[in-house]
Amino acid sequence: MTIRLELFTEDPEEVAFIRRYWAMDDSGAFLEKVSDLLPFKDIPQSGAIAAYVRERCKAYDENQPCVECGDPIEIGSRSEARKQPLHSSRRCECCQQLANNLKRQRDAEMAAALDARLAEHAREQDAHRYDYAAIKDDEALILLALEAAVTPRLVSGSFTLADCEALVPSSPIPFIRRLWTTGILIDLPLEASPGTYFLKDDELWFKRDSVVYALAHDEHGQEAAQWLETLCTRSFSDGAALTELWLDYAVQDVMNYFRSECLTYNHLLEEEELEQVESSFRHALRTYSVAQLWSVAWRAVRDAASLANRTYYNRYKAAATLPGKVRRLLEKAEREGMTLRAWTRREEQPAGTLGMVFWALFEIDEDTPGAEALRRFARLKADPEPTETSLREPASQLLTTALAQDKAAEVLMALAASLQAGERLAPTVATLLLHLENETVALNQPGDPLRLTDAYGS
Repeated sequence: MTIRLELFTEDPEEVAFIRRYWAMDDSGAFLEKVSDLLPFKDIPQSGAIAAYVRERCKAYDENQPCVECGDPIEIGSRSEARKQPLHSSRRCECCQQLANNLKRQRDAEMAAALDARLAEHAREQDAHRYDYAAIKDDEALILLALEAAVTPRLVSGSFTLADCEALVPSSPIPFIRRLWTTGILIDLPLEASPGTYFLKDDELWFKRDSVVYALAHDEHGQEAAQWLETLCTRSFSDGAALTELWLDYAVQDVMNYFRSECLTYNHLLEEEELEQVESSFRHALRTYSVAQLWSVAWRAVRDAASLANRTYYNRYKAAATLPGKVRRLLEKAEREGMTLRAWTRREEQPAGTLGMVFWALFEIDEDTPGAEALRRFARLKADPEPTETSLREPASQLLTTALAQDKAAEVLMALAASLQAGERLAPTVATLLLHLENETVALNQPGDPLRLTDAYGS
């Protein structure tokens, strides 16, 4: 018999009944059927026998040794017994209790270590300061858009990624990560829900979807509302950084449409294939508008959908052709000088507050050709110490355009007000010229700096 019994009863009838229940022959088969054991006392049916036996004994299967100590494993019914010796992965009751105790101890130690690290991290974040006077142009633009997306919590409280859905057409993660990496945003571990932070290889990790963010304190002690106001009136001059930020935003706008179309036709692309498509669109955005590339995405996805219905093709194979289709459509348009059709923005795909800021400050949106957008950013070249030579051409263009539009007085008033407010000359001239070309310069009140339309309207 491979079943060892530990009896809790001395009643001869019960002992005999228990032994009959567990009795086995040399091959490991049970000698009697469960149904043949009845009637016995007040047991109503055969299904209740196993529970009756468990109350009066413990059974250990010698064919199932404990993985830790080798002692037989406790079983509760015939169905758990094994006819032949088995390498079990289970622990006996004693070893399992010991393992549970060790786990509770390790969990308590890890929880204590995590609490200590979180407390230390919270102190570091609270002590962190950022010099908003030195903020870069692209980061300032994201911050203006974020302020519009999460008002008033950006200034007075905290927020999570879920609160930033209005920031961009798709995922706000890369833009929030940029602000957090540069120290503009801090995370508040003590306000996050349990399980947000954890230790891995003795390093503090977090689940970004539930992280709580807040603005870092200003290095000079200025209130957030004050330095945010200065961002609305600053002269942007880093054309290269703003170009890259526009491309980051615009390619996400295109890819959001592309993914939506793929979902409609059940096209599933690998991550590498999506990266290839994104790379093609990002390059094309230097020439075409976002709206024009929506039409390219529409055409490519529908071509793939048609291909999926052909013999020897399926959805997976058709989807794999999409990176090549997008690339060939763009190559053909560039080679033949085609004018790509421009699609209208869908209601379910808003531009987001970052798109609003690009329009308010530079009058660039989904309909602006990429070449024109880059040209406008290229005009915003930093020139902290302008010389007569460097200013000659832009100043001449500014005055010529102002006279042609009969706006010389407005331009001079705006220029004087901007310089009086401490703005730099070269960026101000470039900004005035940009707005003149788009006929958006208005007469400022004396003493007011040149103020671009902010992200909340005219």
